Amino acid sequence: MNHNLNNEIKEQLTQAIKENAWDKLTSLRNNEGDPGSVFYIDSLDLANRDLGAIPTDFLVFRNCDLSNSSFAGKHFFPMAFWSCKAQNLDLRNTEGMLFAYRTDLRGAKFDETTQLVVENSDLPSAFKNCLLDEDFAQFLVSQGALLDFPRDKHIESYAFGVTDLGNKQ
Repeated sequence: MNHNLNNEIKEQLTQAIKENAWDKLTSLRNNEGDPGSVFYIDSLDLANRDLGAIPTDFLVFRNCDLSNSSFAGKHFFPMAFWSCKAQNLDLRNTEGMLFAYRTDLRGAKFDETTQLVVENSDLPSAFKNCLLDEDFAQFLVSQGALLDFPRDKHIESYAFGVTDLGNKQ
């Protein structure tokens, strides 16, 4: 989480995520965080989960296992994966800005309804130092996604405009 939260709140947030209690997660996030702040989910095993109902705006999954999970039908703006395992991630019928850094996205599922470059957005989706299947990489490039972003930028500063990275937990 991008803001300092006491351990009790952190545990409640983690428990809400584990239980798919997305309303509780949204409520805790809104009550404890600044509006529009980047929200981090760290080091959770979310493999084989339907994550279509998780609130994904300004969300970063960091060091999480998202293998065989699904965001199918989800709209997000923006969402990021940082050093995640996300093999066979279902991105069919999704739309939004997606940023990934050092993430294994081999076997990602996508279709003609997957839209990872949003018209009139400030930035295209970007994937840096990721493991991608050739088909998925070609799909991303055909949509206008970047397979790199500037070296002098951290994923947060590129994707979210965050400049104060010292508060990360």
